[in-house]
Amino acid sequence: MSEGAPAYDVGIAGAGQLAQMTVLAAWPLGIRVAVLGQPGEPATPMAAGVVGGDWKDPEALMRIGREVGVLTLENEFVDAEFLMAVEDSGTPVRPHPARMRVVQDKALQKQRLADEGLPVPAFAVPDAADDLEAIGRDLGWPLMLKSRHLG
Repeated sequence: MSEGAPAYDVGIAGAGQLAQMTVLAAWPLGIRVAVLGQPGEPATPMAAGVVGGDWKDPEALMRIGREVGVLTLENEFVDAEFLMAVEDSGTPVRPHPARMRVVQDKALQKQRLADEGLPVPAFAVPDAADDLEAIGRDLGWPLMLKSRHLG
C-alpha cells in the first residue's frame, strides 16, 4: 500500500460479474472499490478505479495491492502465493492467502475438514496412477478421481 490513505477502500482481483455485483453493493455504503481488469469487463464501468491487468499476473496483483486498503477476490483461482506476496507487502488480503491454499487444493481441503471432525466421504490421495488399483480395493469401485487444483 502506498504512503498515507489508500486511493481506494477495497480492491477486487477480477472485474467480472461477481466484482460488478460487489461494486454495486458497495456504492450505497460509500465504499470506493477498484477492480483489476481490462476495459469492457462487467465491473469496470462502475468501479471507482480500474487497475489494468489480469488476476493471473503477480505484478498486476501487487499494483492493485498498492492502491487499496484491502484486497479481495472475485474467484477462488487467484494463486495463493501471489496473494501472500501482496499480504507480505502490507496490504491485507481477505480471505487470507493461507485459507486460500486450503480452498484451492482439494486434498488439503478434504484432510482439513476430516481433521476438524466434519463428515467427509472416504477419500485417498494417490501419488501416482499405479496407486489407483489399491485405492479401489480399499475404498471400493467405482472411484471418482478429481484434480487437486482447478478441477
